[in-house]
Amino acid sequence: MELIQAVFMFFLTLIFSIGLYCAVVYCLFRLGKKFGVGTFWEYMIPFYNIYLVHKMTRLPTHYLLIILIPFVGSFIYGVYAFGKIAERLGKDFWLYGIGTILIGVPLFFMAFDKSMPLENAPKQTRNVQNNNYNLVGSTSFLIGKSGSYQDAVIPIPSEGIIIGRDAAVANIIIDSPSVSKSHTRISLHPTNYKLVIVEDLQSTNGTFYMNSAHHQWTSILSSQEFSNDSATKIKIGNMEEQQIFEISAGN
Repeated sequence: MELIQAVFMFFLTLIFSIGLYCAVVYCLFRLGKKFGVGTFWEYMIPFYNIYLVHKMTRLPTHYLLIILIPFVGSFIYGVYAFGKIAERLGKDFWLYGIGTILIGVPLFFMAFDKSMPLENAPKQTRNVQNNNYNLVGSTSFLIGKSGSYQDAVIPIPSEGIIIGRDAAVANIIIDSPSVSKSHTRISLHPTNYKLVIVEDLQSTNGTFYMNSAHHQWTSILSSQEFSNDSATKIKIGNMEEQQIFEISAGN
């Protein structure tokens, strides 16, 4: 009888541990989506998921050596890493850093709320709140439909905006190896304010639009014009976690 109870408790503990691990992995995956870092199955890999979390912090790689400090290294690194991630999302460093390591609840909030990396938001969007289009004198907008810019409302200025991986040249930064440094330019037509021009900047993995006639993604070979009231969806690259925007007139 004692053996049966021991076996039962072993399997019960094992199932609980696997379930808890999968729940934490899913939260990390959701958090990583905001930064374009990792897939769900990559987060399932022990130790490699620590590296993926580190990528979200944008800290130098050698900071991972903090983990090797006896007894307190993992705690110190965890607080600092999740604090930096929280900072990038506009949240309190210490509250979310210490809270994530001690009780885990702040990780859940960061993973499932609507926050997005502050430094990735183009300057034109940082003063736009609650879809108040009157704050910006633009006739056309990009609305994030999936990925790290989901639900963001981004006005398209007359000079246009560039989507890419390199913050030195792009206004909308998507931190993914499948996105080129300078991937896509979206601008207003110089004479027709109702038209938006989408131009693929010779990217490696392409820019696509949803072809409503064939209900499939179609590659933009060079540039293409779309009406700002067409609600055309634009997909950047071939990422598993797709970055999709919708062209809108904002009315």
